[in-house]
Amino acid sequence: MKCPAGVPGQSVAKGSANQPALEASLTHTPSQLRDLMSRHNIHPRRSLGQNFVAEPATTRRIVELSGVAAGDHVLEIGAGLGSLTLALVETGANVTAIEADPALADALKPLLATPTKLITADATVLDYNVVLADADNWTLVANLPYNIATLLILDLLKGVPKINSFVVMVQLEVAERLCAKPGTKARGIPSVLVELYGTAEILMKVPPTVFIPRPKVESAVLRITPHPAPPTSSQSTSPTLP
Repeated sequence: MKCPAGVPGQSVAKGSANQPALEASLTHTPSQLRDLMSRHNIHPRRSLGQNFVAEPATTRRIVELSGVAAGDHVLEIGAGLGSLTLALVETGANVTAIEADPALADALKPLLATPTKLITADATVLDYNVVLADADNWTLVANLPYNIATLLILDLLKGVPKINSFVVMVQLEVAERLCAKPGTKARGIPSVLVELYGTAEILMKVPPTVFIPRPKVESAVLRITPHPAPPTSSQSTSPTLP
């Protein structure tokens, strides 16, 4: 399968009319998810942060909080087996999903309908100028692998201005650190950097019971809104002297 120019080492697939897609009313229930894992001999790896959401109400609530609508361009990182991907597809958005594990990507690929794009690659080394070339404004909606979440969020905030909204699920402790205000115990370098590039708020908490396998920690859905880009030199005006 041919890779896009400028993004070596990744595989890209699009949903096909010949591939069976799940009905629009469905996202993964626990029984569906376990069946999918069994059929593809998938054993989640905690070292890669592979905890899959198995409650349709949770994934749909995340999508609702993101404000994504038909025609929007959405980036998902850590697609896993598609619990959140399918909920995003329901909205009619143009979804580009990234999954590093080839086994998970192979299991997910047949479930996705056109024009969903699935990229098999490590999200920490992608050239996002290439990945996001289809549009100028993107929403990131993701259940991020917890082992890379903080660094990835900070890198994207700093270096990928095409993402104008982040709605991501992370470990609750990480969310609290990223949102921490001056003078609070959780305040540190991550919260200072987030404040430099945008504003952050926790939208909802998510219990371990909605995941397969269950993590040992609580999770939270976090929204980060990047600050508007500063005006270019051609847009700025000199101050009027008194």
